[in-house]
Amino acid sequence: MENVRREIIRFGINETYNLYMYSIADHHKSCLSINTTESDSTGTRLYAGGHVGIRFIRYLLNNASCNHIFDTVESLRVIELGCGVGIVSLLSFLPRRYLLSDRINKIILTDGFSEVAKIAELNYNTFKSEYSGIINDNIEVLTQELQWGNKENIIQLIDSVNDGKKFDIVIGTDLMYYNVNVTELLDTVLALILPDGIMIHAHHFRVDGTKRKVIDYFTAIGWNTLEISIEEFIESNELINHPEWYKVNVCISACNDKIQLLQTQHPNWRIFNSFDEGEDDFNDKDFKFPEL
Repeated sequence: MENVRREIIRFGINETYNLYMYSIADHHKSCLSINTTESDSTGTRLYAGGHVGIRFIRYLLNNASCNHIFDTVESLRVIELGCGVGIVSLLSFLPRRYLLSDRINKIILTDGFSEVAKIAELNYNTFKSEYSGIINDNIEVLTQELQWGNKENIIQLIDSVNDGKKFDIVIGTDLMYYNVNVTELLDTVLALILPDGIMIHAHHFRVDGTKRKVIDYFTAIGWNTLEISIEEFIESNELINHPEWYKVNVCISACNDKIQLLQTQHPNWRIFNSFDEGEDDFNDKDFKFPEL
């Protein structure tokens, strides 16, 4: 892993982590040179969707009005798809400062490419050794290679790392890249998740029509999706420094009954739609900084 370097990730003024990923230059070079059906480097850095996704999950864990989302069982099992360097789940669930982090029993970090999964494992080992004083070390964390749509791979993962049980929560950030197979991705979500489970996801939808594919797939299986404004859980003084985060759609997907209940409890969360496809969700010319 010669291209892997440590980089500071900041949350406000007092919370910083020094974790492993590709440098920006090596990441772009790698994307241009090795992305094929057999190899991929899009997960070698933390994207805007990852930064936003971490903040949203932390908001859910630490906000009393959202506690009901996690009150289905005492010990929650979480799986992340396309985890890349593993930072989203590690920074979302492991710090002990979040009220409901002790409800998490197990986290499985998965990626389709072994080289990227190795970086996720490296970051977890760094967490254990360098941040042991602030993390919940009762959470079991495992890293696995997983190919979306591969039924044998999915069954083997459920049997070997989760005792044949499905997961309460599926996490995914910036999965809607240029060549994503939406059907294989969501088939995998459905194969892994419990009937009353939820998918928490945050993406910059880069290709027109992808939102519609997601909506149509979930509609066909009796699911729906809520979208949450990033201004609900990210402070305006942080958004000023990261206007690109406005491109990210933050979503919760689940069965229709669960979505209806969540919408009753959170009336500001709106049904996800594809009306804006074909338009850039963020336009530099039209952007206005939020008021402090």
